[in-house]
Amino acid sequence: MEKNQIVSIVLDGEMEHKDTMGNEMVIRKNDVQRMTAGTGLYHSEKNNSDHPVHFYQIWINSDKKGLTPSYDQKTYSPDLWKNDLALLASDKADEGVVTLNTDASIYRTELDKGKNVEFKVGNKRKYFLYVINGTIEINGKKINKTDQARISEETLLRIMAIEAAELLLIDVPA
Repeated sequence: MEKNQIVSIVLDGEMEHKDTMGNEMVIRKNDVQRMTAGTGLYHSEKNNSDHPVHFYQIWINSDKKGLTPSYDQKTYSPDLWKNDLALLASDKADEGVVTLNTDASIYRTELDKGKNVEFKVGNKRKYFLYVINGTIEINGKKINKTDQARISEETLLRIMAIEAAELLLIDVPA
């Protein structure tokens, strides 16, 4: 498998992106960018401002080999994931979602204290949950800011904010 799906999610600040496909973009807060490295490319990200940038860069193994390098970027409104689990990137053909070229999905939510979301998990899937801010409880287990959970063999994820919380959920094949 090739690790060629590179997803950047900017949580705060902005950074400049350049690559050998000719893309020169600024990735800002609430932007999601995907590059398929595929058969090869060079890229760089740089913070050109005085304000720190906080972002996650997620590398996902592809289920396809030899893909042509490609790029996708979208800006999302935080209202989309406020007290709801919003799909940001996926191999599904949903309009308005950053397209992944592999069987995977990335979700984001920001929950007010006491609010919860549920997510029905698929058979033979693994889930990675990253708590950006706050404290949550997932299926009865407490998870704090900057913690992560690796989840398998569940049928339903119940995520409740013990205090206001923000998180990412990644869905990949087992």
